[in-house]
Amino acid sequence: MMRSTSHGVPIGQKPQLTLEKFRAINRNTLRGFADVRVPVGGTASIVIHNIAVHRKGERAWVSLPMKPRLTETGEQLRDQAGKATYIALLEWDSRETADRFSAKVIDLIEAKHPGASQ
Repeated sequence: MMRSTSHGVPIGQKPQLTLEKFRAINRNTLRGFADVRVPVGGTASIVIHNIAVHRKGERAWVSLPMKPRLTETGEQLRDQAGKATYIALLEWDSRETADRFSAKVIDLIEAKHPGASQ
């Protein structure tokens, strides 16, 4: 019998990203929200909730969670065009890392929910 970590990864095998949940939404470029488990070393991992999944034309990508920018009175700030503005909560160290993460999450979603990111 093969031993595994608390998340089911066989001991000695490198943990990988896993899709924990996907909620489909189809509004403008938004295709839904994903919860993804990310290994952070050894048997430890972190789950990032509410990763936005987008598509425009042939390009699909994900955005890490953000929070609304608020005024001192708690109203959401908007740009000159009236579009709501947001603040990043997490950020990748490079565009290349962000692109690799995005592609992997899209692949995970498509594997479990074919056509969901279309």
